[in-house]
Amino acid sequence: MLASQRTDGDDQLMLTSGTEIIHRIDTRERFDELFQTGPTVTAGALTELKFLIDRQAGQLYFLPPTYPFHFVFYQQVLDGRLDNAEFNTQAYNRPDRTFIPGTVTAYDSYVDPATGARGQICFSYWPTDKFDVALLAETRDALRGGLAFLPAAGDIAFRPGGPIQQRIVDERAAEIAAARLTIRTNLEISRGLSYIALSLGTAIGRLVIVEPGAAVPALSRTDVVAFLGDVPADAPPVAAIFTTTVQTYNSHLGIKYRQDDTPYFYKAFTPEGRATLRGLSGLFVSVVTDARDATVVETTQELAQEFFDRVKPRGRIRLAPNLGENRARGFVDLAERTVGADGRWDPGALAAYGRKTCGVVELTKLHLAGTFAPAEPGAPQVITPAEPIGIPANWYARFMRKAVDGKDRSFVDRTAALTTDTRFADPVWKARALDKLRTAIAEAKMPKSLRKDLLEQVVEPYLDLHPYARNARLRSSSPVVEDSGTGKLPNMAGAFDSYTARWESGKNDRRTAENCLDAMAETLQRVWASVWNDRALAELAWHNVDLDIVSVTMAVLVAPNEDNELANGVVRVNRDLAGFFSITGETQFGENLVTNPESGATPDTWIDGNYDVLEGVERQDISYERVSNLQPSDPTRVNSFTDNEIRAVYEAIRKIRPHFAALDGRAAEEYLDECEVKITAAGRVLVKQERRWVD
Repeated sequence: MLASQRTDGDDQLMLTSGTEIIHRIDTRERFDELFQTGPTVTAGALTELKFLIDRQAGQLYFLPPTYPFHFVFYQQVLDGRLDNAEFNTQAYNRPDRTFIPGTVTAYDSYVDPATGARGQICFSYWPTDKFDVALLAETRDALRGGLAFLPAAGDIAFRPGGPIQQRIVDERAAEIAAARLTIRTNLEISRGLSYIALSLGTAIGRLVIVEPGAAVPALSRTDVVAFLGDVPADAPPVAAIFTTTVQTYNSHLGIKYRQDDTPYFYKAFTPEGRATLRGLSGLFVSVVTDARDATVVETTQELAQEFFDRVKPRGRIRLAPNLGENRARGFVDLAERTVGADGRWDPGALAAYGRKTCGVVELTKLHLAGTFAPAEPGAPQVITPAEPIGIPANWYARFMRKAVDGKDRSFVDRTAALTTDTRFADPVWKARALDKLRTAIAEAKMPKSLRKDLLEQVVEPYLDLHPYARNARLRSSSPVVEDSGTGKLPNMAGAFDSYTARWESGKNDRRTAENCLDAMAETLQRVWASVWNDRALAELAWHNVDLDIVSVTMAVLVAPNEDNELANGVVRVNRDLAGFFSITGETQFGENLVTNPESGATPDTWIDGNYDVLEGVERQDISYERVSNLQPSDPTRVNSFTDNEIRAVYEAIRKIRPHFAALDGRAAEEYLDECEVKITAAGRVLVKQERRWVD
């Protein structure tokens, strides 16, 4: 019951037990105050406002963010007497319902392609909620009255939440037109966004503008970089980054910048806006990125220095890899070492072989245990990397000590001289010196003892397991640095490089093994050389990490390589939406990687959740927010992943999450992770990597 009533400012509200009941919102500022984080993928609208219409009482309620679910608000604020099941019966999937629950979302950077009008407010229902046109019109009219700050000509559009609702909209298009209802699909909204915040934050730095097709200059953490074309996947960390090309939310750069609260955004600058940016080139600028827009304004060198002094980490960091493990191990050996007696990650294994290698071993365990067996006939087969081999960080240290460059210097001595040189602080000099160092590491002769170990512990076991293979993927798996749980460094996913070794068949098995050995040795040294690439060194230097081989090292994962993949993607677990498990996918045709997109490629973006619970049966519901701008090589593949492949990934990740949550010592519902996935040439779903989601 309502105990008292009062007016607070322009809002019409009443209080019950200190909780607001809001019938009307008179200002946009108040509207924004009531927002809460929503599950959007494209970052076009990071916030949402729930509403509930009581049709019998003729009342519209806007839910304060303290009430995450409609039923909780109904029960605790409206003193509702229905239980949850009966409330759902009265609120969903029927035209004669008592309640209309929904969500309002503001897409402020949306630009109508027909009129050029900016901004669109949409309302939506539960993704699988069924409705008729009269219900849509009633909801729109109620919201028009409740959102009193909207101009008289302002429109509120309905946003279908998924394929079930899209079919209803398509089937009733004539009725919808007659009712003068505006429909905005996820795809329309995504295409019309003129701004996407991939990471929020504030930064100051010297503005560097990279024109389309221009070479990227040497960059540092004191630079703000505007890419007026593609953003290279190997761009080093800087103070802030923005671009005029739509970016991938789940790329390595997106993950990295969100983790550091560093501004990273896409914006469709006008020609005048670009001219203004060019006028600021070389000057110090302040960048502020929020959910609605970003600003780039000139500032002073003094404020820039204050900012650098404030955000620069202090004190030295010394990492502690496990260099006592001197043996490359196959899957069986590694499987016995990755998990300790307490059921959690074994720290010694992580520090010797790296989180990436240990994670793949755990994925393979799940696969061999039958965890990913198809749930129904005809479902795609889900696989993991077969029989992975782990090369320990110790081998990198051995190579750096024993191998020599063209002047007969060990790489330990050469890197020590490099990092203590006074010129190392000069970004241009450092970039050139590092490039020469990487080339020297890649071209050096591998020490005999290390080459012998590579043959006996990697090449021969690999060819025994894969006798017809003529390639292998060697993936960087840096211990301590990447996700080993030490807390000393942020996640450095994407900082290092991975390569594929390829070799020809010989006239006999011995000759084939020698060819494989040559290829793997060369490729392994290229992976090791990536410890010294520009982006990794920029990150390590920023955090004051000791760079000697007893601190920074590189382990390597060896697994079969997949060529001619049909599609690839990154799929992550979302925070529970009303208790329903859902995943977000960014997937792309072919081998243009979502993690490192090329040539302005944008992926399919979708959400899949078990939202459809009609008739007591749980079904998945796949909703697209964006579609790829690439064309498939197979014309029958309409989207990068088929619905069946998405469902298979969904079921796999629902089983992966609790396993890795336990390894981290977390409850499953508190553990958010992501997986890199591929669709192989044979049509199988390959889960190639798992890692904890960083946001």
